[in-house]
Amino acid sequence: MRKLICAIAVAAAALAAGSAALAAGGTLHMFMSEKAVSNVSDPELKRLLERNRDIVLWASWYPDSGYAGGNKYGEYSHWSEFHNGYIDYIRNDIGPSHPEYERLIAHLLGAMAHGFEDQVFDHLFIEKVTEADGGTQDDVDRGLDMVCMGEHGRNELSAAARLKGNPARLTPVSHLEKVYEKLGAPWPDIRRQMISGLRFLYLAFEGTKILHKNESEIVRQKIPWGAANYMQAPGGVEHLGRLTALYWEARWKKLNDIPVDLVFATYPENGGALISRRAGTVDSSINIFFSEKYDQSSITPETVFVTGPNGARIDGAFHWSYGHNMLQFRPAADLPADSRFDVTVKDSIRDMFGAPMGKDYTFHVLAP
Repeated sequence: MRKLICAIAVAAAALAAGSAALAAGGTLHMFMSEKAVSNVSDPELKRLLERNRDIVLWASWYPDSGYAGGNKYGEYSHWSEFHNGYIDYIRNDIGPSHPEYERLIAHLLGAMAHGFEDQVFDHLFIEKVTEADGGTQDDVDRGLDMVCMGEHGRNELSAAARLKGNPARLTPVSHLEKVYEKLGAPWPDIRRQMISGLRFLYLAFEGTKILHKNESEIVRQKIPWGAANYMQAPGGVEHLGRLTALYWEARWKKLNDIPVDLVFATYPENGGALISRRAGTVDSSINIFFSEKYDQSSITPETVFVTGPNGARIDGAFHWSYGHNMLQFRPAADLPADSRFDVTVKDSIRDMFGAPMGKDYTFHVLAP
């Protein structure tokens, strides 16, 4: 009975953290990032991530600690301004000789993965679940955490085991205080917020462990397509494991002052096929991924465009996906079948610092 009471108390505490903590998809984020560690091809970066795997995985949920319990730093910690400030702190204030250099890079990349994964997951996978099942973001984020935990044994993570008694153990709280301070963030109690938020995330994870056995079947019934396809679909776990690895490698270059192209990946990949040619569905979208936040004002129908088999431009609309690293083009009308479409991203597109790409990026996709 005592164990049951404790279990109920943990679940209740997790629910009390609010939907931002329990429904943040932390289990999926950590799974995507674990896949990404395996997919990194740069040998030095891969070794660093493998040595600090638990830090990377727990950091993959870190930005959502800023929503939990009324905290204020969540949205800011998802995006490029924070990421670049964190990079500058590691590069300028810490440096490779510092004993915590590797741990800080591991935490940085985990936190960066979260924001990038949100963009792709929300605008490829969740939109598909909405089309197929009518599901909401909460159905997907919270619900698929439950399903994933049971189907893939995600309740036995070594990172979570290390957090028992101190949910901030894998988070460089003192260094993050300095990062936020240097960025002029308006939260004088940021240390208290971080420690509180990380505690809420830990309780949310423990609550999911308790609830997932009973909740999983309800989720499968509510979003059957989503529950059946979250691993392999575009924007799902395996896809984001590959894309996040490429994103990390691009950001690793920046950290080491190595030039990196602004466009680092697309979906479909060059020469790949769209799932659908029907307008109004996410399966006909063309997606471009940027290593740095783009300057939205530099993206126009003259700087990003799609041409069809006769050379005519395809009418469509841009979808900004939170306006950082992902740009989506959606055709205005059904695409002609069995056709090739050429995509041009002009060299004049700028990043958030005003630096232009310097050269055109082109690729093509096929319609079924």
